[in-house]
Amino acid sequence: MKPVINKVYSRVKSAMSSDIYISGSIGEPELYIEELQTLREAQESDDVTLYINSVGGYVSTAIQIVNGIRNCKAKVTAVIEGECHSAATYIFLACDEWVVNSGVLMLIHNYSGGAYGKGVDLIDSVKANDKWVKNIMATIYEGFLSPGELELVNSNKDIWLESEEILTRLDNVVALRDMNEEIDREELRKQTLERVKELARSDEES
Repeated sequence: MKPVINKVYSRVKSAMSSDIYISGSIGEPELYIEELQTLREAQESDDVTLYINSVGGYVSTAIQIVNGIRNCKAKVTAVIEGECHSAATYIFLACDEWVVNSGVLMLIHNYSGGAYGKGVDLIDSVKANDKWVKNIMATIYEGFLSPGELELVNSNKDIWLESEEILTRLDNVVALRDMNEEIDREELRKQTLERVKELARSDEES
């Protein structure tokens, strides 16, 4: 049995501040229960920081962490401290804010893996996994990669990025998020206005 390594460190200030380390290969989901619980329990006044130095690993684990970040009430900041490759980039880009240290390296590439089972089941499994990962990448890399670059990645082209290139692309992600938030606010305003009109009509009819 492998020893359990504590990868979550918490400290109490005016609010709770938690540090999570995503290091080495991203392993099976059961190795990240404590990290996921930290994200789940964090409150709006808390801060969670993810320190990443990872070559990637299990896509399913990375996506579970991504969902934990997206559902976390606290602000989640990702810090690249060395390598941020493959599935680790999913976790990095899901965060609310980012710190990119000098001398770091990011790798974005197509997934790799294997399948086993009966012939027809193998074909279905490969097709399902291919669709699944491509949908994940289209969402995760929106704004960070251009459509043309995403197509190249899906065609097995590796994209290597250093610190300055990462920071430039993060500016695009921030701009896209701001635009989407503005669209959401406008949609909410329209829905609220329509609801007010419906209530006014109901009052007139009564």
